[in-house]
Amino acid sequence: MERVELLYDGGCGFCTRSVRWGDRHVRPTVPLRSWQSRAESLPEATLTAARDAVVLVDERGTALLTGAAAIASTLRTSPRRRWRLAGRLLDHPAIRPLATHGYVWVARHRHRLPGSTDSCDTR
Repeated sequence: MERVELLYDGGCGFCTRSVRWGDRHVRPTVPLRSWQSRAESLPEATLTAARDAVVLVDERGTALLTGAAAIASTLRTSPRRRWRLAGRLLDHPAIRPLATHGYVWVARHRHRLPGSTDSCDTR
């Protein structure tokens, strides 16, 4: 299997706090890294996507999935059954549109959520 990693906005306090929580509780096998730590090696299209959403990237830095789909895929790598199930549910055709809408809402309002910093405000 190709090595992938989930990139998030390391400048956003809400995003960083969420990733730390996920790393402790979900324990995905996918590495979680800030896009800023890889910015020099990422294609421009991936950088553009990463500024708006979490991005699952391959070894070359090519974006494979973004937003809720990237989170669902990452959840499915957890050693914990409940998180793998949550990942499958988020990616279920009946749930996927709701997950996507929810992700977009959170991303748009992250500056108002607990742990946010000034850099979370993308307005």
